[in-house]
Amino acid sequence: MEYLLHAQYANGGWPQFHPDRSLYRAHITFNDDAMVRVIGLLRDIAQGDGDMAVLAPEFGARAREAAQRGIGSILATQVRIDGVPTIWAAQYDENSLQPAKARAYELPALAVSESVGIMRLLMRQPHPDARVVAAVESAAAWLHAHRLPDLALQRIDAPAEETGKDVRVVPQAGASLWARFYDLEEQQPMFVNRDGQQVAFAALPNERRTGYAWYGTWPEDLLARELPRWRTVHAPAQRTLNPLRLIVLDVEHRSDD
Repeated sequence: MEYLLHAQYANGGWPQFHPDRSLYRAHITFNDDAMVRVIGLLRDIAQGDGDMAVLAPEFGARAREAAQRGIGSILATQVRIDGVPTIWAAQYDENSLQPAKARAYELPALAVSESVGIMRLLMRQPHPDARVVAAVESAAAWLHAHRLPDLALQRIDAPAEETGKDVRVVPQAGASLWARFYDLEEQQPMFVNRDGQQVAFAALPNERRTGYAWYGTWPEDLLARELPRWRTVHAPAQRTLNPLRLIVLDVEHRSDD
């Protein structure tokens, strides 16, 4: 606990590694749900849940404050493009809070998988304020808008390829896919080779095409089942508002701060 509390930045974020700051290790990191899991642990301690109850007397207050600052960092890093909230990047520069690069094929981008984990964390907040509601709803609107309908990912045997297998995107009525990454300008699916070059999915080397989750269905359950349940409990007044109105609410809230 002392390690986690000491590793947190003043702006509320956590690095991927601490205290090692080499390469991309100092970035505020949502990749692989790193920061989401830390905040979830702190929340469990602050609330005295389950096995974490034993830590609550000593660390409960500090854990609660650290978790709140972490949520503040999440809200501050939701990417806005042309003033419109979208989703989140996988990692951020710890000083500028701008989306940052990690590995050569992980360029600054909107990151769908990580954003789903962030949304689930925000939706677990017991008393979400207007800013949290607006962040969830605007991210949900973005995910709806960038769904790739009637497409599915197919894994096949491919003896002629170096890995002996391959993946391809195929038509499938009623199915949905999302790319893992979307670029920060056109907000279109983005695929990057080991040289850091953006290429078409089919142009990725076989090892990269099969060895990384470039496509997935991460938001599917969240949008279809979890979000409607959350709205009925935590956001009954907002659930009929369109996302643009929620963005206005967020801006008004920010102007009051």
